[in-house]
Amino acid sequence: MNKILRSFFVAAMVMCGMIAQAQTKCSNIAEFLKLADKTEAELTLKDAIAVADLTEDKGTYQTYHLWVRDASGALYIYNINALKDVKAGTKLNGSIMLKMSIYNGLPEGAYLKGKTSADGLTMEPGATVEPLTCKVSEIADHMSDLVQLNTVEVVAVESTNGTNYYAKTGDGQTQLFPKMDVKKKNLAAASTSGKKYTVVGVVSSYKGTAQIYPIKLTEEVTAGISAVAAGQDPDAPIYNLNGQQVGTDYKGVVIQKGKKFVRK
Repeated sequence: MNKILRSFFVAAMVMCGMIAQAQTKCSNIAEFLKLADKTEAELTLKDAIAVADLTEDKGTYQTYHLWVRDASGALYIYNINALKDVKAGTKLNGSIMLKMSIYNGLPEGAYLKGKTSADGLTMEPGATVEPLTCKVSEIADHMSDLVQLNTVEVVAVESTNGTNYYAKTGDGQTQLFPKMDVKKKNLAAASTSGKKYTVVGVVSSYKGTAQIYPIKLTEEVTAGISAVAAGQDPDAPIYNLNGQQVGTDYKGVVIQKGKKFVRK
């Protein structure tokens, strides 16, 4: 077989899937997030934690949503039946085939027919899930992660599509979209209370603008705040980004009392 015929034959085999092409592999979430839209890849998760989960009942079917964090970042995983029973606080180790899908500006780990399964993962429930405390102006830096906003005012804004609700602080505001545990009626009540709240939720994106799906909405009580702060244990538990409790000699990025900082 001459070189021209051989090259043609090999190209035809590749197009037909007879010769496997090199498979993209990502050693962590940060690497996966760099992939181009529609790229297929094997994602390795090391001590990753599911920080939030949601099952939506659509009437005739259900959709499954999972938000996962590892030491490098966070990823939203959309509608994978094999992961439907994974709940917040589950530790994930191993690998899984996913497709990068960018929807409304948000990177998603999506299902690959015939390739995506949970067979390569080990799942261990019971891990501690700590939100990352941040400012409204910083939430876009924590896309698909669980965050906490402190001392926010819930405000209602009328639009052509109805009433929208926002978490407002001195450095800006972000929409609170009632997709999870906090419902529209809860936001409506908070918006007329004149009180300040702590919001915990996952960061999502709509047409490139960061928003939050609130999971907890807690009223902040002004009276007694100083006393509570004074009585807090300065040796409160410290966690790494995987939710594992660590000692005082641990070096790196840690979370203590909801705040993220670097210990050197």
